Order: sequence, then structure tokens, then C-alpha cells
Amino acid sequence: MLEFLKTHLWIIPLCLAPILFAALRVILKRRKQRLDEEEIMQIKRRDEALSEALRNPLVKPSRIGGENAMEITWDEKAVTKDKGKSDLMAELVEMSGYSRRKYVFRVDEPISIGSAPENRLSLPRDGVQKSHCKIYMKGREACVSSAPKVKTVLRRGKTSARVGAEGVYLKNGDHIQIGAVDIQFRLFNA
Repeated sequence: MLEFLKTHLWIIPLCLAPILFAALRVILKRRKQRLDEEEIMQIKRRDEALSEALRNPLVKPSRIGGENAMEITWDEKAVTKDKGKSDLMAELVEMSGYSRRKYVFRVDEPISIGSAPENRLSLPRDGVQKSHCKIYMKGREACVSSAPKVKTVLRRGKTSARVGAEGVYLKNGDHIQIGAVDIQFRLFNA
């Protein structure tokens, strides 16, 4: 028996390999499940913060939605509803290294984005020009167009395209890259 084990020692690692592979697979599956649960909780906290802000838009509490909540900034026209105006709103989430802020705008007028304070969305960040781009409506669809000689990139899933002055149609979940800022776009009914 001892002689058999000496000559066939390679059988032991061969038998242990499937067991180690199965254990590693279970560990990675649990880790992915935990990360998914954390992401769901973060999305839930953000949705609760937005719901609270929608219920009381003129009140700016110190902390909405608990610890590490996202700051929500409202455009003045978004909270004062005019009769006869569109009920479409745009939600822009700044997803940069600087911060995670959510901005909500009515889309009756174009949303100008840039580093200058006269823009509807002023982002004084690295690489953001004074007047960088604008989001506007064509019928019931949103478009983004870039200022001349300014780099604006639209990312949709794994594909990306450079935005020109002629504009590109936006879909919910699209990311607009301007300078060091990544903005996620969503259009919704108020």
C-alpha cells in the first residue's frame, strides 16, 4: 500500500483540486452577494433621500437619508410649479471623486452645464469649461450638445461617443463625462 502511494502521489492533488475549486466558488459567490446587497441598500438610501426631498422640496435638512447621504440640490424652477408648464424633470447625479450630489431640474428650459456661476448647473471642477454643454428637449426626448472645441463624452453601457455641437439623444442611465466629472442622467415625470 505504501509503495502504491509513493508511485501515485499525483492523485492526492488531483482529488483535492475540485474540492478547493468548489470552496473558492462558494466564497466568491457569497462576496458578490454581499456587494450586491450593499449596493441595493445604497440605492434604497438615495431613493429615500429623493422621496423626502420631493415631499418637502423647500426644506433643506442637515442630513437626509442617514449617514453618508447624497446631497440633493433643487433648481428654483423645479420647486415652484407654474401652471401650463411641463411636468418632466431631469435628475443629474454627479458621480465624481469630488462628491456624490443629485441635482433636479425642470426641463422647460435648457440646462446649461459649466464652471461659470451663470449656468443652471455650475460645476467648478477640473477640466470643466465655463460653458461646457447643455441638455435640452426635442419634443419628449432629451438631448445633450457640447460647446465648440470642448470635449464631452457620452457613455451608454460599454460604448462611448464624443458629443458634438449638433447633439446626441439621451436615455435614462446615460453618463455624460465633462472634464473630471461624470454625470448620470435620468428623465422622469414630476
